[in-house]
Amino acid sequence: MADLVQMLQATREGYREECQWHKLLLDAYTGAGGFMGASVQPERGFWGASAEIYSGLPLEYDSKFAERLTYLDRFPREDTEKFKRRINGAHYSNYIAPLTDLKLSFILRKEFSVENRPDPLIDWRNDVDQRGTTWDEVFPDMALRAATVGWCPVVVDMPPAPVNQDGSPALITRAIQQQLGIYPTTVPLFPANLPDYQTDENGSFVWAKVRTDYTEQLSPFDKKTNVTRYTIWFRDTFSIYEVRHDTSGKPNVTIIAEETGHGFERVPIAILKNKPAPDDPIKGIPMHGQESVEARALFNRSSELDEHMRSQVFALLVLASEANEEVGEITVGTDNAISIDPASSQKHY
Repeated sequence: MADLVQMLQATREGYREECQWHKLLLDAYTGAGGFMGASVQPERGFWGASAEIYSGLPLEYDSKFAERLTYLDRFPREDTEKFKRRINGAHYSNYIAPLTDLKLSFILRKEFSVENRPDPLIDWRNDVDQRGTTWDEVFPDMALRAATVGWCPVVVDMPPAPVNQDGSPALITRAIQQQLGIYPTTVPLFPANLPDYQTDENGSFVWAKVRTDYTEQLSPFDKKTNVTRYTIWFRDTFSIYEVRHDTSGKPNVTIIAEETGHGFERVPIAILKNKPAPDDPIKGIPMHGQESVEARALFNRSSELDEHMRSQVFALLVLASEANEEVGEITVGTDNAISIDPASSQKHY
C-alpha cells in the first residue's frame, strides 16, 4: 500500500518549480496570493477548487517573519512586526488582468465559424458538461487559463455506461447511447492537475495521471475529509484511486476502478496553448510571463516607497512672521515651526 501511495504522489521532473511559477502568474492576474494586503481572498474565489493545489506550494520566504505568503522581499535586519505591518499595508497595481482581458476579448469577440459541422457535435456544444454549460461559456475560461499560465489541459470524459447484472459494462449502440443521453463531458484543468505523463515521438500521450482534490463531509456533524483522486489514463484503459488521510495522518487508498476499458482509443486529454513551447509537445508559454515578473518588482518598489515615506518624511509648519530677533540654530521636526519674513524675496527651502 505504501508503494502505491508513493507511485500515485510521484510527479514529473520540474513539476514543483513549474507550479511555483504558475502560482506567480495566477496571482499576478487576480491580485491574490502573495500580492494581497490586509484583505485576504480565498484561493478558490476566482479559479475554483483546482487553484488550491497551488496554495500548498510555498514561496521563497522565511516563515518566521510572515504569517502568510507574500511576494515582498524582507529588508536586511527588518524586524518581524515591521515586516508584518508592511505586508498588511501593501497594495498591488494590477496591469496584468486588463492587458490579458483586452487581448482575449479581441480574440473571442466573434464566434469561430466551422463549415459542415455534424449535428451531434452541434447538440454537444449546447451542453458540454452534462450540466447545461454551453461551449461558448466554457471556452473563454479555457482560453483565460491558457493565456495566464501558458497551457490548459482539458479532460474529455464520458459518463458511466449501463452495466449488466454481473457488473460488467453493457455493450450499447450509438443510437442507444444518444437516447440515454451519454455524451462526452469537458473538464478544464490546470497544469498542476497533470502531475505526471509520458508522450511518444509524435507528442501524443502514452499515459497521463490526473489529480483532483475535493473535501468530503457526509453530514454537518462529521469531520471534513480531504480526498485526492488520481485518474490514470492509458490509450485503451483507465484506473481511478482515491487517497484519504485518517486521524493519524496515515494515507488510505481506495481503488475506484482498475484497468477499465474506454472507447476513445487515445488518452482523452486535449491541450489548449497560448503559444507552443519550444521542444515540448505539451507545455505552452504564458501571455504575460515577463510582465508578471515586472509586476512583482513594481509591487516591491511601491512598498519600499511607502515605507520610506512613512519613516523619513514628515510635515513641517512654516509660519510667515516678522522675526524680532535673530533665530539661532534650531532642530527641525514636527514639534516646532520655522518662521519666514513675509517680505523676503528668497524662496524658503
